[in-house]
Amino acid sequence: ALRECCIKLCLDAWFTAGNPDYQNWIDEGYITPYFSYDLEIEDDRANILFLDEKEDGEAFRSFIISQMEKCISSGIREQTLDQLRKRALGSILHLLNSPSDLSAAWFHGISDGISVFDEFRMISRVSAETCLKMLRSIHTDASTLVILRKTGKNAE
Repeated sequence: ALRECCIKLCLDAWFTAGNPDYQNWIDEGYITPYFSYDLEIEDDRANILFLDEKEDGEAFRSFIISQMEKCISSGIREQTLDQLRKRALGSILHLLNSPSDLSAAWFHGISDGISVFDEFRMISRVSAETCLKMLRSIHTDASTLVILRKTGKNAE
């Protein structure tokens, strides 16, 4: 849970509009406004999935690998971590306004072995140093590129 939390915070700092370079990446055509990523870490495996509607898959892969390497070497600034921490804690507190959302988060947390309240404590205490340590467990040399081409009537 700690590893996933730390890596997610670092990726949010690097691969979202909170990064001052993000808009430049869109303007320069490295990514599109539809760019996103997803992270899933289990005990025996981890996946970081980067998604976009780019035509040149190899250029996209090269860009992501270079940015991941920069992200891994840079880590996360304490000021940025503090902003992301507040956003994450606010999201958890917002769950208290919705019993159905809270119960869904509660059961999701139980399946991951961590309660919503434990997650709250973990996020509030995580440091930039811990995040960097967890981030450095990522090895970009094991990356895979999968390209899904449009098919059917709407294919270009």
